[in-house]
Amino acid sequence: NTIEEKEKIFSEKAILVHKNRVLYAKKLANNIERAMSDLNMPGSRFEILIKQEESQDGFVKFDNKLFHANPQGIDNIEFYLSANKGEPTKPLASIASGGEISRIMLAIKTIFQDKDPVETLVFDEIDSGTSGEIAESIGFLMKEMSNKIQILSITHLAQVASKGDYHFKVVKAS
Repeated sequence: NTIEEKEKIFSEKAILVHKNRVLYAKKLANNIERAMSDLNMPGSRFEILIKQEESQDGFVKFDNKLFHANPQGIDNIEFYLSANKGEPTKPLASIASGGEISRIMLAIKTIFQDKDPVETLVFDEIDSGTSGEIAESIGFLMKEMSNKIQILSITHLAQVASKGDYHFKVVKAS
């Protein structure tokens, strides 16, 4: 196969992947918002922005434009979040606290638990920066997930630890 043939095959697959991403991004964002609401983040908004980089040197032609290709196709994907009702969404990487990122990760894992082939998930202080009702929600959600897969959780919070079936105390000594 020539380079041109490989580029054509890549282009077809990249455009198909792009169309599927656009088709499912809003649905996935809505599912993440619902799961975040279950984790005491009501009113939060989650968006998935799909962007492409036009390039005269690109070889993927779509909508009469040439696009730069990357190992994932032609898309650059960024997650946006508004943790407070009425605020505009902003890049997740630059605005989310540790606790918010932990809860979003748990929300995403909850959504994909039936599609993810792993048998065990390890959460290393996923509850950091949380307490009270939020920690209770995290514990309940992890307990629910443990009905399908094994969950190992490192936590300092009683609200989370109390949902576990087995407990190990780990201490560090110098």
